[in-house]
Amino acid sequence: MIFACGACFDVAEHHATDPSAADQPDAGVPAIDQTIVRRPGGTVRVEATRDHAGFGGFAAVWIHKEDGQNERLAIERNGTFDWTIDRNGTKCEIAGTVIIDNIRYKDADTPALTWTMTVNNCNSSYQGKNASDVIIEHSFDHLVIKDSEFELDPVPYERER
Repeated sequence: MIFACGACFDVAEHHATDPSAADQPDAGVPAIDQTIVRRPGGTVRVEATRDHAGFGGFAAVWIHKEDGQNERLAIERNGTFDWTIDRNGTKCEIAGTVIIDNIRYKDADTPALTWTMTVNNCNSSYQGKNASDVIIEHSFDHLVIKDSEFELDPVPYERER
């Protein structure tokens, strides 16, 4: 694959010098020579990661599918969420706000997604309340959460493509 670029890069390197003792700061650390040495045509290494620190890494549409149930969890960067659950053709919705929080789970402080449900027509007894799901695993493409109140199996989600 060939890429064309309308601009060229100069690679610059910083070099530290070893000044004499008279030139050293009081702490004994050598001063750094800020002279830049240019190496035209040098290689530039760029690393890109697909990981997001903090809440931004959770902002996505997450999909969970199992026999008879499909879930679509949309988390926005502003902390709102919309969760649609389809159980054998019967759909319900949970919506509200979500934060990352440390909760006490099995005698340890554990990261969790804490949901405030302003809408919950899947289980109306939770509407207007908070509930937390412990974060078991999280990467750019994969999220596994577990209900913190009930002994249910962890639920895996994949990022929607």
